[in-house]
Amino acid sequence: MTLLLALLLLLPVFAAQPAQPALPPNAKASGYADRSIEDWARDLRGGSRAERKLAARELRRQTRDVSRAVVRAPEGSIRQLEAWQTWDDLYNGVVRPCTVGLTTPEIARPCAQMLGMLQATEATPALEAALAAEPRRRTARAIRAALDSLAEASP
Repeated sequence: MTLLLALLLLLPVFAAQPAQPALPPNAKASGYADRSIEDWARDLRGGSRAERKLAARELRRQTRDVSRAVVRAPEGSIRQLEAWQTWDDLYNGVVRPCTVGLTTPEIARPCAQMLGMLQATEATPALEAALAAEPRRRTARAIRAALDSLAEASP
C-alpha cells in the first residue's frame, strides 16, 4: 500500500518532464541526431552499403533544406547567413565524396542531386562520365538534371 502511495506521489514529477523531440526508432543507439556533416561524409565514402545509403539520404535532405533556406530567407537575415554557412560546410564536405560516389550504384543518384544543388561546377566532367556509363534511366535523369543546373549556374 505504501508503495502505491509513493508511486502516486511521484507521478506528477515524471509527468512534468519535458517531451523529447521525435527521432527515428534507432536514433539513440546510432547517434543519428548528433551526427555532423563530416560524420555523414565519412559514411558516404566507406562503411556498409546501408550506411552509404543512409548517409546519402541524410546529406541530400540537408542539402535540399539549406538550398531552400538560402533562397527563401530574407536577404541579409541571420537565418540566411546561417544557411550560407551550412551550405559552405556541405559544399566542402560533400563535393569530393560525391564526385567519387557517382560510380557507386546505391549513392549515384543522391550524389548527382547534391552536386547539382550545391552548384559544384568542378564535378561536371565526373557527371558527364557517369551519364555516359549509367544504365538506369532514373539515375541518368538525375545526372542530366544536375548537369543542366550546373550549365544554368555557370556564366
